[in-house]
Amino acid sequence: MNKAIYGMAMPFNDFYADIDSKKNTYSVNRTNKAAVYFDSKVGITLNHDYNQVFGTTEDGLQIQLADAGVFFKLTPNSPLGWSVYKKVKRAALRHCSISFRKILTEQNASEEKVCSEIFRSAGYTDEVTFHDLKKIIVHEICLTNGPANELTYCTTSMEDPRLKDLSWDNVPPMPEALILPSERPRFDREIWLAEELVSISTDIKDFKKELEKAIQPNSRRKCE
Repeated sequence: MNKAIYGMAMPFNDFYADIDSKKNTYSVNRTNKAAVYFDSKVGITLNHDYNQVFGTTEDGLQIQLADAGVFFKLTPNSPLGWSVYKKVKRAALRHCSISFRKILTEQNASEEKVCSEIFRSAGYTDEVTFHDLKKIIVHEICLTNGPANELTYCTTSMEDPRLKDLSWDNVPPMPEALILPSERPRFDREIWLAEELVSISTDIKDFKKELEKAIQPNSRRKCE
């Protein structure tokens, strides 16, 4: 039996909330199956860190949509992948998250009113906005212990009852009808940005070292 990591990265018909404590706003987005599309390449990372990539839909990652949510299977084939596999197996990693671009949202005034009334009854004065996601484009899945939604999960057991209605045999990496081709996948762009930040950080550190070397002899001459 092939060893793999399985999980649900996004539950459907559930809520994701963004809280801005400075502005006292509470923004709620509701997910749904019909809204989900995929970039031409989707990758999987550890903790949304694009310097810690251990699979893509071109290399070991499969994604499926079911009524319950967005599911995935990752067959590890790298040192980082196997390290993550072992962490999931011993429950050191338990949850998932997902990154997507919002293409179309629709304000839901009735749900907004209900949420506001609940907040007011609890003594909160935060402004509440409520939107239904109508179209999103997924470009990344990650494994994390700090998920945006606690209903997400990951496991190394193919027999996990939460996966009972899914089959991964002869399944394409992504639902082909839901792929929206792009000239440059967002995932590749995020990797490039992460690499550039590392490179810039290294250059700054090297510059500081050279500057310190140049300054120290001059400081000694002044003291003499």
